[in-house]
Amino acid sequence: MVAAEAVLLLSCRWWPAELLPVPVATVLGLAMALVLAVGWWAPSRRLHRLDGSWQVAGSVPQGEEVAVGAVLAAPGGAPPLALHATDPTSRREGEVVRLRAIGPALVRPTWSVRFPRRGVVRLPALAAVCDQPFGVVAARRTLGGPAEVVVLPPLGAVRRGFGQRLESWLGGHEGQAAAGLDELDHLRAYRPGDQPRSVHWRASARAGTLLVAERQDLVSRRLAVVLDTAGSPGRRFELLVCAAATAIDALCRAGFEPTLHGSFAGGTAGTAGDCERLLATLALAEPDRAELLDQVPPGRAALCLCWRKPAVAWTPAPLCLDLDDCETLMQLPRRVSAFEFPVSSGRLPARSRR
Repeated sequence: MVAAEAVLLLSCRWWPAELLPVPVATVLGLAMALVLAVGWWAPSRRLHRLDGSWQVAGSVPQGEEVAVGAVLAAPGGAPPLALHATDPTSRREGEVVRLRAIGPALVRPTWSVRFPRRGVVRLPALAAVCDQPFGVVAARRTLGGPAEVVVLPPLGAVRRGFGQRLESWLGGHEGQAAAGLDELDHLRAYRPGDQPRSVHWRASARAGTLLVAERQDLVSRRLAVVLDTAGSPGRRFELLVCAAATAIDALCRAGFEPTLHGSFAGGTAGTAGDCERLLATLALAEPDRAELLDQVPPGRAALCLCWRKPAVAWTPAPLCLDLDDCETLMQLPRRVSAFEFPVSSGRLPARSRR
């Protein structure tokens, strides 16, 4: 519109003289042309010194409101601008924060988003949009590159029956005859670097020297969690994934050392690690045709979350819970959306951070 008016006013020399004085029209046309030129040159010139990148945790929970942000740097300063990012829910780019003029110091704007689906989510690169000084031309600059975040499955809560069912099954498991963490194996002399809590103070007092208690390995607290992926995508599969995530979280809180098994987690070899690592691996689960019993590690106590209970011919038999059992023993989240396959990436970030 400004360009059209500028051209119209600059063409006043061919107008009838009584419509508008030629000098006034010429000045107005030149002013509008100057506004366009400065508006086109200045924002892109000043944004050229701006750089930035995503600042987001390596893993976030599904469906919960989390804070994400960016790190912006402009050594020579930058004009007022609007930061644009893609919303994970609508998958559309929009303005997330508007900033005043940026100085040489780092700027860390933050905003809240929700990730509606689990898995590896790829966030496109940020963009800075500036329409200063006159607001007639907008310049755009892409900042940094895309970011990847692992969206963890939502967690429910276990009911009292879950613990009772698990303890009853573990009590009859022959592998539980092995000594647990509290079983004393032998005493040895203190060595530099031993933890003070490992010193057996009563025996040390009798012996007159520091003695350290060596205890048995945590055999009775090791448990394999196996997810049955031989199903179809949809809400029922997502509920089964939520049940596996809830069980892993409850087991870690209770002092167990669970490992995760399935076609997505290395089969019988499984994936070990802390709770966040296991949940991040579980976030990549998707339906396939893998047989459940082929994923159960031999000779291990195993908790299987399955579509239907299989007929097991070996002993010790795993504890198999179908979706009906899970909904009885756990309080699963109701707002679970169907997951879209395939995931955008099959790998995890180098290290997940909260």
